[in-house]
Amino acid sequence: MGWSSYSLQVYYNDKNKDNSGNYYTSAQGVMEQSDAMREKLGEYGYEYINIDAGWNGEGDEWGRPQPSAEKYPGGLDGFLDVVRHVHANGQKIGIYCIPGIGVDTNDSEQMGAPIYGMQEKYGRAISIGEILAYPYQKMDAWDAYTLKIDFSKAGAQEYIDSLVDMFGDWGVDFIKLDSVTSGSDRTDRDPSDDVIAYSKACARNSIWLTISWAVDHGNVGVWKKWANAWRVEHDIEAYDYRKGMVEWGTILRLLPAAELWWRDAGPSTGWNCNPIVFLMNAFTYYGDFQKYMVVNGGRIEPSFTTDEFKEGLKYIRSLYEQELIAPETFTQDGSQLTTMGLAQPQILGAAPVLNSYLDEMRTRFVTGDADIDAEWDIYLRQLDQMGLQEYLAVLQKTYDAKMAALG
Repeated sequence: MGWSSYSLQVYYNDKNKDNSGNYYTSAQGVMEQSDAMREKLGEYGYEYINIDAGWNGEGDEWGRPQPSAEKYPGGLDGFLDVVRHVHANGQKIGIYCIPGIGVDTNDSEQMGAPIYGMQEKYGRAISIGEILAYPYQKMDAWDAYTLKIDFSKAGAQEYIDSLVDMFGDWGVDFIKLDSVTSGSDRTDRDPSDDVIAYSKACARNSIWLTISWAVDHGNVGVWKKWANAWRVEHDIEAYDYRKGMVEWGTILRLLPAAELWWRDAGPSTGWNCNPIVFLMNAFTYYGDFQKYMVVNGGRIEPSFTTDEFKEGLKYIRSLYEQELIAPETFTQDGSQLTTMGLAQPQILGAAPVLNSYLDEMRTRFVTGDADIDAEWDIYLRQLDQMGLQEYLAVLQKTYDAKMAALG
């Protein structure tokens, strides 16, 4: 359980029409959140701090990204101060990466940057440009940041090793590898080799690897073998501050993913990071009082501003009292995922199944394919057998809790 900078980044960037949300990836912003989480939520098991996109600035002499000197006073020194601060609070810190390598092929200095340790291993220098796939191919899902690495080339795995070794030396505890396709809105590229390379590098540094965002279930065998966790659906952010940080439409689309993926998670394989969301949003539209909680594979990830932790904690307690979040949700090893107090994964996927059956029978009744008088009781019994009453009970408890929390 922990905090990630991303939701506040996109919320305030949209609200203020500037880059003010990037404050939450700065030294001061991260340390403030770390302190607030320790003070208000530490006793409940919150311990993870994730610094999302935007933490890095220029690269070092070996072509590896370094902390932004604007966000971290002194660059790396400022970042290391943050790491020490987070660790002193008894927390773990994570960092954001994407597949491929960020390099300008027209920049001879970037292309010629040597990969760390190659002289000793191969008896010659190997440059960043030499490990790129040719012809050059875009690798990130936005076609904006990275080029594809050819992992059959000498120096390719070693580049990722040197990058993750560096993170390990900094004290980084976990990596979020984002923009993992196929999936993530792209079917025209495969980052499996990147995931494998990061996995190997993370293993030797005892760093946890989570891949993101809507990864392809068709590659689940790769994810289960090489990643510790994988995110199975799109962002839940509304990307419109007037709606709050999230909206119900982005939440409800996640339920079918839970139904598809739940069988693939476990202690020996890895964990689904499906944002099955419990929304806590005052819907003040133009206000800052937005809160939500995301159940991520056994962990609950909040995006609260510092001043909102107290009210958020009151809401969490109300969920406990009404048994909408069961104690099993918080097991440290993630061995039990309980959402809204329900351990049965089939309940999580009830909505799409019920809606499909309702649509089918409505059409049959209207067209005369089914006799509404003769088959009505059978229709109702089938709905009950599909879990309608349990599903309605969950919705009612959710609504009651939300209304009680909002006063």
